[in-house]
Amino acid sequence: MNFTRTRHLALASALVLSLTGIAAAADQPGIRATLLSDKDRKPAADFALTDASGKTVALKDYLGKVVLLDFWAT
Repeated sequence: MNFTRTRHLALASALVLSLTGIAAAADQPGIRATLLSDKDRKPAADFALTDASGKTVALKDYLGKVVLLDFWAT
């Protein structure tokens, strides 16, 4: 076997192993979120915050829309 063929074989093997690992990690039943039925869901508490431009933004302004909240701290 020449060097190029060996390198291609090693890269292909690494790719297959990586994809297998990703597929195995993606199908973890213990980390799946469960969705509650509509009647069992509770609405989020309304709150208002000031955005970077100084405008007040309230959660109720986004009623019926998908909202992603990103909480972080330094």
